[in-house]
Amino acid sequence: MPNDSGPSIPDPDEFDRELRNITSGKAEPARFTELSAAERAKQAERARQADRATRAAPSRMGWRAGRKARKLRRPLSEPGGASNGSAEARRAIRRRPVPADQPRPRGQSPGQVPRLRDRRAVRTTAVLVGFVLLLYGLHRLGLGPAWPSFGGSGGSGGSGSASPSASPNASPTPRSGSPASTPAFSASDPFAGSPEEHFADGSAGIVLPPGHAIAGYTATQVSLAYIVTKHLLAAANLDVQTLQGGPPFAFAGLLIPNQESYFAQNLTRTGVAPNGRAESTRAWVTSFTPGSLTLVGGVIKVHGRMTAITATDGGRHVLRIHADYVFVYPVQRAAQPATRMRIVVLVVADADFARWATAGGPFQVRWLPVGRGVSANARCDAKDGFIQPNFTGAASSQPRPTGSPANQDRLVLPLMQAACGAITQP
Repeated sequence: MPNDSGPSIPDPDEFDRELRNITSGKAEPARFTELSAAERAKQAERARQADRATRAAPSRMGWRAGRKARKLRRPLSEPGGASNGSAEARRAIRRRPVPADQPRPRGQSPGQVPRLRDRRAVRTTAVLVGFVLLLYGLHRLGLGPAWPSFGGSGGSGGSGSASPSASPNASPTPRSGSPASTPAFSASDPFAGSPEEHFADGSAGIVLPPGHAIAGYTATQVSLAYIVTKHLLAAANLDVQTLQGGPPFAFAGLLIPNQESYFAQNLTRTGVAPNGRAESTRAWVTSFTPGSLTLVGGVIKVHGRMTAITATDGGRHVLRIHADYVFVYPVQRAAQPATRMRIVVLVVADADFARWATAGGPFQVRWLPVGRGVSANARCDAKDGFIQPNFTGAASSQPRPTGSPANQDRLVLPLMQAACGAITQP
């Protein structure tokens, strides 16, 4: 009686049927196969080559290549562990071989080729970028080679470098006999050794005479007229906003209402009147063309005098304060110390005081600019009321100051008739 718990014994006919299927080729494929002798020989040869490459160039082998080499050096598994060995053999067979026309460096695995190419490209790009940044830094410091010029006029020999006159921001060429880069004076003491060295600084140079009664006006009225005239001179010629070409609010606020309106309406006019003076009321104050210069040292020298007289203005008896002053401005082009010079402005004006509103109204002033007699070291063709500096080396086509040079310490003498003048010192 057969044992129900044990394995069943196959029928002999079953053996015969399987044998016939095997011999006839109808049997199912084997689930497990073993490498042939040729395949095992190839695998052993690859392991020996990898071992020799590892020993020949150990420093070039990465950790990935080393791990693959160690796997290839492992011996084949015994029959009991044939499944693992067979799987590794199949993976080794499926690996993509390196083409014969693309040799691989010693000790390098197949997967390392694209990585090394990427690293070389990144390294080359980084070196080029660093070189460009280095050239740019040297150029900003003024130490590197000059950048190529595009569209500029070429120099002699057909070179592409532009001449200094081709750039609108190029430094002016100094006059013959003057150093190319030596400033005419220092920023700490712009008037050292000049005739203006002993002039007072700023509004301190507008000295008020003692008040005294004159032809129907008390000493108090004369003293008050002197004070108002000083404020007008300071607002017109020392106010920073006005000097830089900004709105001259400080000066306009001191005028009587109807004259203030006229001053504001004609501030932007251009042109020259028949008497040669600018039609713009900007000429009533000292304003340099905006952006044309910067003041050096922060000190303006002032020298002059004012006197009180009586006069008739528009049929009215008025108290007139006559002012005759020199204002000297040390200036330069922005960030160009070699262009330093002093601009001398002679201001001559009358301030007429009367009760302009009504007969019993307030004692007010009416400003009568006689003119800017001299604007030394300034251009003579300004038509907008601004003072345009005539820096050393300006283009020869620009009008130059006319007349005989006048020494600066004599500019406080009676008004010179020329619209602008030259001076012997900068």
